[in-house]
Amino acid sequence: VANSIAELYKKHQALKPGEPVPGQIMFMPKGVDYIQKVKQYLVNSGIPVDAIEIMDTKTKTSPAKDPAKKAKGLSRFTEITQDFNDINGKCKIILGTDVIKEGVSLNKYTGIAYNTSIDWNPTTEVQKRGRHHRPGNKLKNVMWVDTLMEDSIDSKLYQKQ
Repeated sequence: VANSIAELYKKHQALKPGEPVPGQIMFMPKGVDYIQKVKQYLVNSGIPVDAIEIMDTKTKTSPAKDPAKKAKGLSRFTEITQDFNDINGKCKIILGTDVIKEGVSLNKYTGIAYNTSIDWNPTTEVQKRGRHHRPGNKLKNVMWVDTLMEDSIDSKLYQKQ
């Protein structure tokens, strides 16, 4: 998944200024301990560190980094969301835990979302898809990728879904 994210990011760097660079979301609800490693892998693959943000319980409760936004009482979570949805924003990749499965709109220019962990509950899967595949997305096409691990319960869960 990280290689696909890096490849798509680099491919769209050649776009004309003003063209939306599609945002990418990687849902990692069971990979919380590896999020920093995935971010480092993406940076080592040539993606600028400020193009990648992590949305987890820590960012949901942390104050914004920007002093003006912090003064308004905004959280780091809201700050990341606004940057990701801004065509001129730096953040184009979000690595997120279950905290982004509902209640956050990441849909303005999101082109692809990767689901690294299929849930037993179909409602959870619908909620995750709703982060990017919804009215208001400025892109004509969006993709959802369910990743399945060989010799695991993933294929059984995918069939059930």
